[in-house]
Amino acid sequence: MKTSNPLRQKLINMMYLILIAMIVLNPALEYIDIFTDLNRSLEYANLRLDQRNQLTVATLETFNTMDPERYGEMYDKVIRTKQIADSAVNYLEVIKQDLINKSGGYDAEWHHLKKTTDATYSTNEIYRSDKGLEIKNVLYNTKQDLLAILDTANSAMLDTVLRVDDRLPKAKQVYYEWDKYYFDNVPLGAVIATITKFQNDVRVAESLVMKNFHDQVQGEGGTGNYNFEFVASDSTRVDTIKLAQGVKKYDVFTVGEDGVTTVTLPSNKMGTGGDGQAVIYMKNDVGEIVDSFLVSGGTAEIPLNTSQLGDFSMKGVVKFRHPDDDTPVAKDNKQLEEKKKKDEEIPFQINYSVVQSKPYISQKDYKILYLGVNNPVNIYHPEYAAEKYKVTISQGKVTKVDSNFYANVYRKGYANVTLQVPDGKGGYKVVAEEIFKVKELPKPQVVLYNKEGGEIAAKLFKMQKGLEAITKDMEVPADFRVVEYSVTYVNANGLGIFTEKVKGSYFTGKSRELIDLAQPGDIFIFNEIRVKGPDGVNKEVDALVFNIL
Repeated sequence: MKTSNPLRQKLINMMYLILIAMIVLNPALEYIDIFTDLNRSLEYANLRLDQRNQLTVATLETFNTMDPERYGEMYDKVIRTKQIADSAVNYLEVIKQDLINKSGGYDAEWHHLKKTTDATYSTNEIYRSDKGLEIKNVLYNTKQDLLAILDTANSAMLDTVLRVDDRLPKAKQVYYEWDKYYFDNVPLGAVIATITKFQNDVRVAESLVMKNFHDQVQGEGGTGNYNFEFVASDSTRVDTIKLAQGVKKYDVFTVGEDGVTTVTLPSNKMGTGGDGQAVIYMKNDVGEIVDSFLVSGGTAEIPLNTSQLGDFSMKGVVKFRHPDDDTPVAKDNKQLEEKKKKDEEIPFQINYSVVQSKPYISQKDYKILYLGVNNPVNIYHPEYAAEKYKVTISQGKVTKVDSNFYANVYRKGYANVTLQVPDGKGGYKVVAEEIFKVKELPKPQVVLYNKEGGEIAAKLFKMQKGLEAITKDMEVPADFRVVEYSVTYVNANGLGIFTEKVKGSYFTGKSRELIDLAQPGDIFIFNEIRVKGPDGVNKEVDALVFNIL
């Protein structure tokens, strides 16, 4: 509104300027939450993609174990795919966490980044430092490495994934360099979400490559059980569960989430009668048929009701049809009919829960547990305190320290961790389950004066007391010690070569005498080094070679 009073108009104009400044300096919380919510959604999607890809690895590993000659090459390619993707995702995670830490982290009250709208961090730390170009190169090389694993016929599937065009259009079709487009003068919250989106692109590409090999294995008829897939509305949550007759399984959905159970017939049943060879009948608690689903192309989809919170159960039966069911011979042969009824009507039961937010079991190292150590395992339920959890493991034991859980496993293979909470009826109900691969601890590094070999001054070399095992890059705390080794002394003047076997890690007795002989030009070789860790297994590590200065 205009006013005839110039001073009043100036005051009004000043008030508008102050209001605009306040909006800029104090953006609405909803605006900030957009970045936070987007990033969290992408992180959740990445977790589910990674879990699905881990399941594919486990499937290929099973077939490789059964027939390595037939499936070995495919399994090796799947492992290589996982390594490529993990490397890129971890690289991006380091950059993301560094940005978060340098900007002051998250607000304790509102749980969003303190500097969400600040664009200086991404501009200085990413764009001006050329780290943006480094990110682009990592994404490009990741895509090329994944393309190399696929055959030419299937490589087109990655064309729309991991886009790293040199120039990208902003408003009014003004083109910017790739790194300038994403990181120059862009709010920190948007940059964090963008990096998480890049991680999602990598996981999607990984999933596409793995699906190619998974489909090949399934197409060769590798399984004789029924596959039940619980698929959530966002298409990122897929848990394949192999069910034989009478086996009960569960899944968890959030309230209102669109879910469907996809039932896939085993390969040896798909080819005997073509489409429509089987029908899925769903039954109520008294055994009455309430719905039916035709199996077409070997699969049938059953919708799940997720409108209410609680635990639910679906019972059904898979009934197969035979081409000769209506022939007089088949009708007169009651024994044959009874046999068909017994063999070709397969009952099943699917249990699932609907919750406000989902409980979970996870482990930071992509579902791997190591023998002999306390592996930290993240276990969470939104409605119960940790004291109410009942956590079990198929092999090993789970211990709780404060609110943290640790799994100690006994043998290689797989371990199934299950979370149960009170069911309100005096018992417990299963709400989450996760299968972990169990592996031996990786080998540690053995060093002398923090060196794995190379040149060392004679005076400094003689001061050392022995070899040391270190585990600085290991994911879990583990204590290793050197239990034995051989030391070989090569005299620079050709006076001889002397070798001593040593028990333990220290230089004592004759080994100490050899160390004290060190002079410039001499060579010392430490080999046949064996270390023992908390798993009690002796491991031989690489030799160390030192040139004395």
